[in-house]
Amino acid sequence: IVRRSGRDMELERLFGQQQLDSLIVAVLVFVMEDTLAENRECTLDSIEAFLGKLLSSVNPEFPMNRLHDLTNYIVKIVLKNDGEPRYYTVLHPEKGFQQIRIDFLADQQQETGTSYRITYQLTDQAYDFLFRTKEVENELRFTMEELKLRELIRRKNYKKAAQQSANLTQMIRQKKRELSQFQEKVRDNVLGIDV
Repeated sequence: IVRRSGRDMELERLFGQQQLDSLIVAVLVFVMEDTLAENRECTLDSIEAFLGKLLSSVNPEFPMNRLHDLTNYIVKIVLKNDGEPRYYTVLHPEKGFQQIRIDFLADQQQETGTSYRITYQLTDQAYDFLFRTKEVENELRFTMEELKLRELIRRKNYKKAAQQSANLTQMIRQKKRELSQFQEKVRDNVLGIDV
């Protein structure tokens, strides 16, 4: 997303530093919400309507006559990479360097009588990208540590289970400290807290 190819510099100049990156991620979140939570089909028009509402509050100076161009740019050029496969070289611990293909959006063509429309949904990689934020990763860590503890107890490996329990207890203490610090921040200045 950050190192996108095929940049439309005319559109890019309309935004501040990292503002367009944030809009691109917001589009991914919108597609996820629309297809998962709302169980609707996400089209280019619905994405355009979302961006219109978002930009009217975030960037009121944005020329709305460019909204359609911006939507096409974000969806088709950035997230769909203009229809071309996008590969990145990564280092796999066992297989060495290898090329992996990155796709954020999958599209589906649906017939509507005499014409057709295209709907979008996130790929597994896009879900992974969105869910692997620091906060989600931390929350998943608790669940994973708890599952490990249960499995060790089930297998009657009590020595490792005791060690695992100590790790889990340490994580809980750390979380308790974080919550105490948060409470202090709220008491000091409630307006300084990010929603």
